[in-house]
Amino acid sequence: MKQRAFFETNYAIAQADFSNPFVSVISFILTDFLPNKNGQAVAIEEKDRIIETAKGMPFKMNPVTGEHEDAETIGPIVKTWFGNDNNRPVVYAEAIIWKLEYPEIDRFIQEKYQNQEPLAVSWELLYSDSETDQNNTQWLKNVIVTGVALVSQPAYGTYRTRILAIAEDQTTEASMIAPNEQLTTTNIVASATEHTLPSTEAIERELEQARAEIAQLREQVDALKRELTFAQRKEELREFFRDVESKRDFVLSLSEEAFRSYVNDLRAMKQNVVVQSAQNELHTATSSMKPAIPAGLANEPLSVVDLFKRLV
Repeated sequence: MKQRAFFETNYAIAQADFSNPFVSVISFILTDFLPNKNGQAVAIEEKDRIIETAKGMPFKMNPVTGEHEDAETIGPIVKTWFGNDNNRPVVYAEAIIWKLEYPEIDRFIQEKYQNQEPLAVSWELLYSDSETDQNNTQWLKNVIVTGVALVSQPAYGTYRTRILAIAEDQTTEASMIAPNEQLTTTNIVASATEHTLPSTEAIERELEQARAEIAQLREQVDALKRELTFAQRKEELREFFRDVESKRDFVLSLSEEAFRSYVNDLRAMKQNVVVQSAQNELHTATSSMKPAIPAGLANEPLSVVDLFKRLV
């Protein structure tokens, strides 16, 4: 079962280069691998889990209380990596603040920086197991990072786990970052000269071209549907006509209901013809079976002839 823990750590702020005016980028040391004030620690063997699970998690702050609880998400953690801070193994992290959505919080953090007032980074994690050593330190295992918050009270002084950079005015104070750990950031908003929005006329031309292509595709689909319909109806009409192809236009002009009625009429007509033909054949066969009046009776009185007819 996962349990929850909080690690509160300090930072100092420096400036870093970043060209998106709508976000502030904060780079900080997320954690080292030493015990916190509560006697809890995460071993260095957990570094890969911390690095992987922290990315994309919320970066929070409660500007009213300055506490981790009820902190509001002001941006995401966008980058994590392993490194050394003055020969001390640490996990670095980088988060962004959405300045347009949280201008007051952004100004608050900047003022804290200008006044050199420390804030603490409190990171929230879940763990499924732990082990306590002889020094009564609880080492947490199977760690998953669920968030990081800025809080008002530091837990470890002003250096150990600190903010390394906050991108705001395009200047960089590299002295705050450990050797060989200079931060690099990627511009997430291209300049207007690189991505010029298309004109209204260009958009309208593209829309007109798209409409024409859609109309052409619809015509092709309709033609295929007509061919399929005719092929199906042709098979049914072979029962009645040798040359169905010559009736293509008429057959396709009929709705499905009209075509069904047409086929039923043809079948009824065919049935009537068969019955009439059978009756005619039967009548012919019956007539041929009657014997002729004997020649000797041909000149006899009518009554004799009638009598013969009655007999046969």
